[in-house]
Amino acid sequence: LASRGRQLATGALVAALLLAHSVAEQRYHDEQVLWSRAARIAPGSPRTWLGLGAVRLQRGDLQGAGEAAARGRLLSPESPGLLRLEAMIACHGLRRREAWALFEDAERQAGRDAGQAARPAWKQVQRAACALELREFDRAREHARRAQALDRFSADAHALEGLALQRLGDLRGARAALHRALATDPHRGDLRRWLSLLHEEAGGLLADAPLEAP
Repeated sequence: LASRGRQLATGALVAALLLAHSVAEQRYHDEQVLWSRAARIAPGSPRTWLGLGAVRLQRGDLQGAGEAAARGRLLSPESPGLLRLEAMIACHGLRRREAWALFEDAERQAGRDAGQAARPAWKQVQRAACALELREFDRAREHARRAQALDRFSADAHALEGLALQRLGDLRGARAALHRALATDPHRGDLRRWLSLLHEEAGGLLADAPLEAP
């Protein structure tokens, strides 16, 4: 069974991935307060409900996130962003079939509207994150590697591969993937914390293991 530290590391990264990209990288001191205020001021904006749902999901409030996503879908039933949010909520709720079906719906809707199309690499990153939540570790690694093939500078793609490899028991591969992520984005404190947890788990196993060049 995964340790509490590993579970927290995975959950925090998955939530951060969703928030960072679905909410257009807005940086707020208290996102939930501000998005709640935005919902009161502009309740007719689907983007507002997307933002509020994402921060609620980040805090583990699946019910609140689902309610926000549902409000947004009433306004924009075919929004790829809201469909992806609902897919990630389903991932966190371990509703496997629903999650993958929602991702497919989001892909179809994005394909119909070039202005809403997600970056190809990011679509694979989201799927890798979802697969991790569903404990489909081989699938998570596959999607993470597809993301790297599309964008080799994606720190998230390398980090998610590392998390998948850790769960598959390849601790040296996990460390190499995380170091590639840090080489791409050296300011990510969450990745440094995960590396520390990995070394705690491995004990002395990684002490003399050579690192793969980034």
